[in-house]
Amino acid sequence: MPTGAGVNHALRTWGWARPALHFPANARYRENRLLGPLWEGAPAAAGGGENFAAIRNISGYGKVLSLRPCGATSLAEGGKEDGRYNKLMEIERKWMVTGWPEGLTQTSDYQMDQGYVSVRPTVRIRREALQGGRTALVLCFKGAGTLSREEIETEIDAELFAKLEHLIGKPLIRKERCGYRLPGGLTLEVNCVDPDLPTAFWYAEVEFETEAQALAWDPAAAGLADYLHDECTGKPGSSMGEYWLQTRK
Repeated sequence: MPTGAGVNHALRTWGWARPALHFPANARYRENRLLGPLWEGAPAAAGGGENFAAIRNISGYGKVLSLRPCGATSLAEGGKEDGRYNKLMEIERKWMVTGWPEGLTQTSDYQMDQGYVSVRPTVRIRREALQGGRTALVLCFKGAGTLSREEIETEIDAELFAKLEHLIGKPLIRKERCGYRLPGGLTLEVNCVDPDLPTAFWYAEVEFETEAQALAWDPAAAGLADYLHDECTGKPGSSMGEYWLQTRK
């Protein structure tokens, strides 16, 4: 498995040379319009929204569960409906790393497969198999942003997952994710991506409750100054979506 500085240098070569993405001030409104066709009973997508229309209709019922865009009033702001729907503000920082961390208590181990119906905006499917636990099939939508962005997730059944995987038509990204306990109730999530391919690389993330907490957090306070020294939060080309575009052509 390729590891080390050479891999991360190669990752920058294909990813960070890409131009930064600039979103207008009303980007959230645009996101909502793009997600609008996924409402139950909504008309088909327009203006390049064929993928969204396909997702809405592929189940054979003309809808996908009960998704609404962020800000919709028909679901409680807490973000759940019958345990199937989850809306949240994702606030996280990200680092390129080498290997698994040492000296931390591991709390979870997931085997994942994920692929993208669309990268801009993000529409992703992912199979999440927890070691010793259950396997979830998740459909995810992400809005614009760097340090923080809105995220909608809902579990789907195996039939719909298979149809979306067929629609994507490309090999899914393989990923192992291990969670580690950090001081203050935080969790370090370390990911090994496509371990059997020449493009294999590692990255780590920490999620936070607020942007202020995220900006104030110092890896050195958790003894991770050396391990988390290469931060890539918000850098162009550093997302999994960009990796997908570069490796699944």
